Amino acid sequence: MRLYFVMTLTLLALGCESPTAASDAAPSSATPAAAARASSPLADPQPAEAKARLWTPEGLDVQPRMQEFREQLPLELGFEPATTAWQPFGRDIPAALTSPQSSQARSPGELLVDLVKSIDQAGWLGQDAWEQTLRVLREGDDLAIGVVLTWGLRDDAVAGSDLRATMQRRDGHWFIVKLEQRFHCARAVTDNLCA
Repeated sequence: MRLYFVMTLTLLALGCESPTAASDAAPSSATPAAAARASSPLADPQPAEAKARLWTPEGLDVQPRMQEFREQLPLELGFEPATTAWQPFGRDIPAALTSPQSSQARSPGELLVDLVKSIDQAGWLGQDAWEQTLRVLREGDDLAIGVVLTWGLRDDAVAGSDLRATMQRRDGHWFIVKLEQRFHCARAVTDNLCA
């Protein structure tokens, strides 16, 4: 049902006709809670996927799972899931990742993988986290932004957490110049923390 609905909307947005007449369309499978949420002021007029264009700064740190989570959450719970603002990463990371003299990473992707290993986030998968996504966007020959999007945490307040690393290259090696984190809160954000 969903694939048909998305395909129909795409065709209509492109000015094409749907492959079947509107009267032949299957009834919507949206729940009353999802319909109410779609009309609420918190609803995003475009799905996250529409904004998450590949290879763009706008799509780099989009977590589409958060939008899905909002849509599936029953309204009667009264929760307002939200994402905290980016803030400095609260733990030390090895100098081998932050020093142009010590880093051995030959690409921003390699550096991002090294970061995940060094702070033991790889160990979360299958234990405390359902999935992890790594993305890198180059902003020139010697600058890149990388994100580590982690989702499905076994925590009733925090659904996911993300890292954003600003990386530079010097003498053929990449190193981290700035590392930030944010959290996807299942119930609400209060004082930039999950409530």
